[in-house]
Amino acid sequence: MVKLMPIIILIVSLIVGSVLAAYYLGAVAFPNYQYNLGEYHGGYGMGMMGNGIQQPRNKIAGLSLNEAVKMIEASLPNAREFPNNTIVSNSTYVNLVVFTMGAGRAENLTGHEPPYYARGDVFVIGELIDPTVVLPAGAEVHVTVINLDDNMYHNFVMVTTPPPYPYNVMMNTMMGGGISMMPLLPPAHYFTSPEVYEGQAYSFQYDVSSLPEGQYWYLCTYPGHAQIGMYGELVVE
Repeated sequence: MVKLMPIIILIVSLIVGSVLAAYYLGAVAFPNYQYNLGEYHGGYGMGMMGNGIQQPRNKIAGLSLNEAVKMIEASLPNAREFPNNTIVSNSTYVNLVVFTMGAGRAENLTGHEPPYYARGDVFVIGELIDPTVVLPAGAEVHVTVINLDDNMYHNFVMVTTPPPYPYNVMMNTMMGGGISMMPLLPPAHYFTSPEVYEGQAYSFQYDVSSLPEGQYWYLCTYPGHAQIGMYGELVVE
């Protein structure tokens, strides 16, 4: 029996991994279903979902690319930006707007360079790329995630596990390190070219409440993205 335990653990891991991959990557195989009918059901939870997290039923929504780009300047209102790629909010209600995209697009839109560890796609928050976000303990955080990437799926998930991350970081997140969840957002549709912001982007919203003091991280769970640097630090104090 002892000799069979590693084999049993491997089989269980493969089954769990397959189920989770089907959930997150279903949008790739069935894009019309995910765009129009996909819903995410959430609530209060412990363990995988963390403590004090509220996520109401939401749908992936669409908005114009022109409208989305204008929102970058107001992606974290009433916050202060610092030269060390840090943004600090002291508000008890935080409206956190997060953009996902390739590093080149992020540089063009913000005028900033990505952190040294980012070797692929990135997040933009408050006109900074993969910044350290500092929030007050107990704040109500309303998260809006908008994908501006023209060819890649992304999401924004908060976790307790620090980097470095494996290729399949989703497994780590579901096994106890995750404090928020959301589906992967489809790529934006650019009508003419990826350089002209005419078309449609996809977004998703959820709420996080009463995070205790501590060090957290945010990342994208698409396989390989966090591994090559699509993550940032979240400090609650």
